[in-house]
Amino acid sequence: MGIPIRTLLVASLVLSSIALDVAAKTLDPYKVLGVDKNASQRDIKKAFHKLSLKYHPDKNKDKGAQQKFEEINNAHEILSDEEKRKNYDLYGDEKGNPGIGGGHFGNHEGFTGGGPKTTYFKSGDGWQTMGGQGNGKTFSFSFGGNPGSDGGNPFGFDLGDVFSNMFAGGGSMGGNQHGGFAGSAGPGARTSSQHTNPVTIKEVTMQSFNKEIADQGISWILLFYTQQAKGQFVLESVLEDVARSLDGAVRAGKINCEKEKALCKKAGVSVGKSARLFIYSYSTTEKGSLHEYSGENDAKSLKTFCQEHLPRFSRRVDISQFSFPLHALPNLPQVLLLSTKKDTPAMWRAVSGMFRNRLIFYDAEVQDVSIPLLKRLGVKNVPAVIGRNINGEEQLLKDGISVKDLRSGIKELKTLLESFEKKNKKLASNQAKKPEPTENKIPLLTASNFQETCGEKASVCIIGIFKSNKAKEKLETVLSEVSQKTLIRGQRYNSGNAIAYALLDGNRQSAFLSSFDKSGYQLSENLLLAFKPRRGKFAVHTGELTMEEAERFVASVLNGDVHLSATRQKPVLSASLWRNRAYDRLKLHLAKEFCELPHMSYPVDAPTYIPEALFVKYLDDYIVCFNIQPKYLTSVESSTYDNDKKCWYIVARDMVESTTIHFSAKFLVVASGENSAQNIPVIPGLDSFSGEAIHSSRYKSGKSFSGKSVLVIGSGNSGMEIAYDLATHRANTLIVIQSPIHVMTKELIWLGMTLAHHLPLNLVDNLLVMAAKFIFGDLSRNSVTMPKMGPMMLKSKTGRSAVIDVGTVGFIKKGIIQVQGGISKIMGNIVKFQSGDEISFDAIVFATGYKSTANMWLKNGESMLNDNGLPTKDYPNHWKGENQLYCAGLARRGLAGIAADAKNIANDIKSVIASMSG
Repeated sequence: MGIPIRTLLVASLVLSSIALDVAAKTLDPYKVLGVDKNASQRDIKKAFHKLSLKYHPDKNKDKGAQQKFEEINNAHEILSDEEKRKNYDLYGDEKGNPGIGGGHFGNHEGFTGGGPKTTYFKSGDGWQTMGGQGNGKTFSFSFGGNPGSDGGNPFGFDLGDVFSNMFAGGGSMGGNQHGGFAGSAGPGARTSSQHTNPVTIKEVTMQSFNKEIADQGISWILLFYTQQAKGQFVLESVLEDVARSLDGAVRAGKINCEKEKALCKKAGVSVGKSARLFIYSYSTTEKGSLHEYSGENDAKSLKTFCQEHLPRFSRRVDISQFSFPLHALPNLPQVLLLSTKKDTPAMWRAVSGMFRNRLIFYDAEVQDVSIPLLKRLGVKNVPAVIGRNINGEEQLLKDGISVKDLRSGIKELKTLLESFEKKNKKLASNQAKKPEPTENKIPLLTASNFQETCGEKASVCIIGIFKSNKAKEKLETVLSEVSQKTLIRGQRYNSGNAIAYALLDGNRQSAFLSSFDKSGYQLSENLLLAFKPRRGKFAVHTGELTMEEAERFVASVLNGDVHLSATRQKPVLSASLWRNRAYDRLKLHLAKEFCELPHMSYPVDAPTYIPEALFVKYLDDYIVCFNIQPKYLTSVESSTYDNDKKCWYIVARDMVESTTIHFSAKFLVVASGENSAQNIPVIPGLDSFSGEAIHSSRYKSGKSFSGKSVLVIGSGNSGMEIAYDLATHRANTLIVIQSPIHVMTKELIWLGMTLAHHLPLNLVDNLLVMAAKFIFGDLSRNSVTMPKMGPMMLKSKTGRSAVIDVGTVGFIKKGIIQVQGGISKIMGNIVKFQSGDEISFDAIVFATGYKSTANMWLKNGESMLNDNGLPTKDYPNHWKGENQLYCAGLARRGLAGIAADAKNIANDIKSVIASMSG
């Protein structure tokens, strides 16, 4: 029986990458620079300068000079960094890895492909991710490693998982039975034979499951078996090793489905010919759930799988920007872990599950304890834990934490947190007789909750609008009281006529208020607005807001005793571009870590690929978090630099008041985006088209096009996804693909963006193109050709993105979606293509992108933008012009590019201000 071709492909890709890493590590940096191991930094620097001048490619044209020059740079990078030099001296590797791959599993005698024995805390070095214990004899080799662990493979992620997901439809960590990839000693490898710390695998019954496992906050590895099932003893041995290695974080149990039929039925597990392994854990949900392991029967793979499924209730934060939320919901004590780790440590994840309903968890990477928050609380060493009690008092619970292993570390953290929790319970008991704060009862109206709170399901929405903290507090108190009272006479409103109460920040939502009043109620400090979304009508109370007046106003609205006016337009909140220009099925195609704005991550339970609604909520939360106050419905007409006064003068128009507004500023940031205006190509006869022709910004769903013939012009991500959406709604769909495109999966793009930090782009492109051809086949047969330049290089050089397939390619191959190469002209509802075909269409969707309009209003900006409103300089030096002029989000680098631009601009402005004050 031969080896599957995809397994050979994956193995060759991974081995070639590893071979590069091995080759790099065979060079002794001391020998490369010609210095001894006791050389001082001065000697190292001197040798580096001498050799780099000798072998610099600009001066030395000999064959091999380029490679020698790179070796000299790599050697200097290691020896000039004391930490890397120390690691190299100890382990022969600047990262502290003595071999290839992840940290090895246990103190096994024999040969391993892993790293040194690791501990879970290291005093001064911070927390390690996960290490191994046990003294079993084994011979194993693994390409894996804990994702994100410093003891992992040279790429920092598990290649087995990446390729398993890529080729097998998303398998478990460490590979799966359907052709995924995992390095192991073989399916039947036993990784434990002699152990100093025995671990008991508990026989689980229905009673013990309900009492000790179900929703108790502890992760369990559970073996489901019958006496006839194969593999029980192999899995049991592997389970023992993993349970020992992760002792404290997980427990182990086995369930005999012959004896415990009711339990297996309740769990939804049936055992056939083979025993089955599951982990019962929590991830980010309050309730525990089972996740089946389908990888190789070796401890390394199972351990990685278990680590991936440890609870994730702790939110990762930026310590330089962090402050405990003032009004956490629910009102629970909050704890913050400080460590030097780049990822949430396994210990903290484990205890976050145990205390998931009792404490709110955060964690942050800290490299400098001089941060104001840390200095104020007296933090001198990390790891450290800071707490905020229910009274809002912050305190250092403990710093300089150092323990010997996972079990003792979790035990110490539990003791620490239980003591903190006990003190908070005492505080809560002292407050038991105090009335519950009203601040948590009335929600703050935002773009993300507007439809849910004040959408059409609400008969009436009573909105308290404030413009100061004092007004907000008063409205909270008033509406909390009013919302508890019955103010309706008789049976005017049945249960289907819901009454909602909400608060709105009038300073931030002027555009929303202008939907009701031309002036946006600019003169009112606070007011009550009663909005009937189903009818598009409203009433407002602008007078003195006492409890009695508020009750009288709300009662008059509910009982039909007040005149209602029609809204000027449909009220909307912030993030309107994403609401108005986004089609229904839209979601971000890049993984969330590449789509974050500075200093704020997505919630820990957010999916890897963010849907539209969640992204809108993220933008809304971002505005609130950093107190950003956009000025909506205001259009910039011109911006000119005054050389005499050294400042920018901006003329804008208030679109509500139809008045002109003037601004002046020392710094000007152009952040109007590269997608300002629709781009519609010039096509002969377009004006004669008798059907519906729209830009993709107006497209919402294919539902309204069902049964019609629709032409999609443009083969970028929007065009391909719209074509797919139309086809799924049974529209006769044809897409125009004129230019060569790269078609990738989202997993391939993630892989490419990750590898690009470690390998040359041309090598990454070769890997991606090879994998894409394997997945999609030769698409040139379907009129889809590939560019000569690879996908990562193409993005870097031109800003053109690869198309991330959502199912369109499958439809094209099946003939459900037709493809044409170009349009000659349009004659009424007939479109003539360059192939000579003439086809009739009911509608055309132009997925032809957008264009920047910044050059239309920005004067004196030639140093930064060209005639197309895009940067004149190449990335990454595109963001700065002359006279303190900057641009953000114009480099065609997506959200990650916007974040990078924002940080560069903020740092530059900070340095300019510092030089001015100095």
